[in-house]
Amino acid sequence: MDRLSNQKPRILIYDLETSFLILKTFQLRNDQAIPFDNIIQERNILTAAWKWLGDKTSQSIAIKSKNPTDDRHIVEKLSQLFSQADAVVAHYGSGFDNKYLNTRAIFHGLPPIKPTHEIDTWQIARKKFLFNSNRLDYLGKFLGLGRKIKTDSSLWHGCMEGKKKSIEEMARYNRQDVDLLEKVYKKLAPFVPAKVNAAIYSEKPACPNCGSMDIQKRGMNLSRTTVSQRLQCRSCGSWSSVQLKGGIPR
Repeated sequence: MDRLSNQKPRILIYDLETSFLILKTFQLRNDQAIPFDNIIQERNILTAAWKWLGDKTSQSIAIKSKNPTDDRHIVEKLSQLFSQADAVVAHYGSGFDNKYLNTRAIFHGLPPIKPTHEIDTWQIARKKFLFNSNRLDYLGKFLGLGRKIKTDSSLWHGCMEGKKKSIEEMARYNRQDVDLLEKVYKKLAPFVPAKVNAAIYSEKPACPNCGSMDIQKRGMNLSRTTVSQRLQCRSCGSWSSVQLKGGIPR
């Protein structure tokens, strides 16, 4: 326990922005799948932004204007960050970001990125709520947490052409996404079991979600074979339980 005392789980919040896939096609409307031989240029990562949960500011890394298709240094940086993380948070991360990061790692011949707990705020929103949209921008608006920066496809075109101003603007856009994602994650997290138990970092009973020791006993959970003390955190509101030995206390 000494190794964990006065610590918290390291939770990495991150987001990727990628280029377009450039294809050959005869027409805009096409009911058939486009063959992979029609790919002129594979997409790649343009920028990546991240912050550790609780940090004041987000950070970012971007492609170089002289070679806007080379994202190896971005993948290497994220691999380094993943190696330090107990869990990673990304919006639709299980469906895109985490998979695409692996795709670029294997493309560059890099070693596998360290496996870690994946927390997908899109999946939490879809499974636990009935929002009108599960998009990050809508969740930020609905929850009163802020909005994404408004932009259009010209920003992506500028980055792919290696325009320095566009790359800098994309990095700013990416960092804003991460700042918003952190706020959304903190709002949604108490509604689901914690992927990383923050309570193991405390020598006293604590909330698995946020690590606060301000927890309240709220009745019992009974099953056929076990009895658990039901708890609620006064700080974040999340529920948890601790199995009791010897049944219900008298």
